[in-house]
Amino acid sequence: MTLFTLLIGTILDPRFKKLHFEHPIACSNAVQKIKDIMKKSLLDDRHNLESDSDKSESDKVSEVFWSDHHKLVHKNWKSNKSEDCISDELSVYLRTPVSRLKEHPLEVWDDYKQQFPQLF
Repeated sequence: MTLFTLLIGTILDPRFKKLHFEHPIACSNAVQKIKDIMKKSLLDDRHNLESDSDKSESDKVSEVFWSDHHKLVHKNWKSNKSEDCISDELSVYLRTPVSRLKEHPLEVWDDYKQQFPQLF
């Protein structure tokens, strides 16, 4: 288990978040790592939706026909969605009060999954 795994686990544990970080730089690095993971996940999800190996010939023709449109949509989606959405969601999560120590973090996250879907 790496140090970043422990730091990320601490931040994502609703009982602790940023409370136990003595060094702001370590906390900031962990938050940035979470953002990077979320960005990668969004891009992977987007790529998986676009890549389908079982395409018929007409689907391939349609894909070529619409390729410029898809590039523009992807560029617009990427610039609008990823950074702002990820930062906003993580910021809102970090501003919510910490959970009680007796609460199970996975049960708390089960409640959070609607509010913080990308972070979940």
